[in-house]
Parts: sequence; structure tokens; C-alpha cells
Amino acid sequence: MAQIEPNKEFFEANIKMLKCLQISMNPPEVDVGTTPADVVFEHNKMKLLRYRPLAERKYGPPLLIVYANINKPYILDLQPDRSVIRRFLENGVDVYMIEWGDTTEADMFLTIEDYIDSYIRRAVDYVRKESGAKKISLMGYCIGGFFSTIFASLYPDRIRNLIVMSAPINFDTDKGPLHVWTKHIDPQKIVRAFNNCPPEFLNTSFLLLGPLENTCLKYIKLCDNIENEEYVKNFFRMEKWLHDDVAVPGRFYEEYIKNGYQQNLLIKNELVIGKKKVNLKNIKMPLLVLVGTNDNLTPPDATTPLIKAVRSKDKKILENVSGHIGVSVGSYAHKHLWPRVVDWLQKRSDKVGD
Repeated sequence: MAQIEPNKEFFEANIKMLKCLQISMNPPEVDVGTTPADVVFEHNKMKLLRYRPLAERKYGPPLLIVYANINKPYILDLQPDRSVIRRFLENGVDVYMIEWGDTTEADMFLTIEDYIDSYIRRAVDYVRKESGAKKISLMGYCIGGFFSTIFASLYPDRIRNLIVMSAPINFDTDKGPLHVWTKHIDPQKIVRAFNNCPPEFLNTSFLLLGPLENTCLKYIKLCDNIENEEYVKNFFRMEKWLHDDVAVPGRFYEEYIKNGYQQNLLIKNELVIGKKKVNLKNIKMPLLVLVGTNDNLTPPDATTPLIKAVRSKDKKILENVSGHIGVSVGSYAHKHLWPRVVDWLQKRSDKVGD
């Protein structure tokens, strides 16, 4: 009787699969957000972080970073070699960042106005006072870019440079599935059911943007690279961030869906914050727009129309070959995009001591 020779490739694949299963059930401890920072100001749950310098502070005014209120902001400082925060610090920029904190039932009535006038305005004014700068630089990522654009329009006298990164500004696009789906949901029903929009609801929506890529395919890739210790750590750093999400305040969620996805008021200059109408033509400061060419959460068409809507004479778009998150953590972005962003900001800042 012929003896069946064991298939070496099949055997090795099974070993990798077993290791992948074991490590997925018992993920390794990973460090995230490791760049040293101090909490310098608090208002309710909002904390303002000031990062300790990694090099001599050579450029001013300070840069304030505003992240979205649906995830934790340490995606901008996920690991030392892929940290947006570190790229600025290493080049002499004084960096602050807003940390929103965890959303509870007590926050369900927060509005867009609260984020702009109660939180961001206080953070901006604190940085201005501490630095002695009349105007500061402002960078917003994702919904944080939505907030930052609104703030720069309402308070242009406080912002010297504006950087908008993968931000939903123009919601009238069919390039992103979320932009198509969300036009047909009733946010009021979600708020009535849950008070705040739960992270599980949001995560399911994001997962469906790429159901294969976000589930089985990423674990197949993990199996293929299971012997690569650095790859495994990077994988679980991202997994930690993806599942370290927060609920979205109910009133804000309702406003954001209706005013943004369903009525597209911001790009039309029809959005009203409190009693103030947001007019993008008030934005005249230098503007840098960053987009990921393969972003299916906030496609370039959702961000780049800002360039034509403002009156800035000094304005530029920088593209990165990546998706929404790759703009901040991708190795390609840190090699090719962020050096250009830092250079852009330095050229529009003052050298300290001059």
C-alpha cells in the first residue's frame, strides 16, 4: 500500500493558523500613546494635553490637534515610528491635543455648538494665553476636521494656519458607502432607543464598509505574518484602538446626521451654530487639506471641496495612497506625507527667538 507523504506547506499553514488562533485568544500587551504629555487644562470631561518636547522648540505658534469624538485620539500616537505627534515634536513644534473623554448618559444633550463654543474655544484660548500668541495653528482629523473648519470660520482671528485631515466637509458624495446609507436612516429613532449612539452600532457600520477586509482577510494576513513579532504588535495596537471606542452623544449624533449627511449644510454655508451662521468664506488663513486616495469612510470628494469654498490664497491639497486610518499610521504616510506636512507648517510659522 502506497504511503502518503505529508504535505509540508499544509503542515506549516496549520501551525501558523494554530498560533494565530492562540494569540488572538490571548492578545499580547501592547503600548499605545507613549509620547509623554501633561494635562494642562480641563473642562468637564475634556482634557487638554501638552506634549513634552522631543527637540528644542523652534517654531511657533503652537499647534492644537482636534480629533473626532467617536474614537480615542491616540491613533495619532499609536507607536513611536508611526506617530503624527512625534513627527511635529521632533521638528520643534509645540503640540497640544484635545482628549474628549468617555461619553456617558450625562453627555447625551451635547450639541455641535457645545463642542465648538464650550470646549474647542476654551482650549484655543488657553493655548493662546499660555503661549502669548494671538493666533495658533489648528489641525482637525475626521470629525475633528469638521469641528476645526467650523471653528476657523467662526473665529478666524484666533487661527493662523488650518490643517484639515480626512474630514467630512461636503457630504453630498456617492463615493463612500456611509454617505449613501446615512441619507436614509432616522437618527432620532436611534437616539430614542439608546439615548447615546452606541459604539457597537458605529463599529458595525464601519465594518460593513469592507466586510471581508475588516474580518477574515485581516486575520489571514495575521496568520501569514505570525512569525513577524513587529507585525503582530502593530496588528494588536490597531485592534486595541479599534475596540477602544466611545458612544456618541445623542443630540450631537442627531444634529450631525441631519445637518451633515442629509442636508449638507456646512459646504452650502447654511449651518447655524447657536445663533451664528457658519460661512466658509471667513476662512482666509493658510489651509492644508490632507486626504487618503482610498478612503471609503471619508472619500476625497468629501474633503477637497473645502479648497474652493474658502477665501484662502495660500491653500494646498496633499494626497496619500491610503485609506482613512492609513493617513495617520501608514508607513508610506510617515515616509512621504508627514515630512511635507511638517515642512508646510514650519514655513508658515515663526522661528522662536526671531
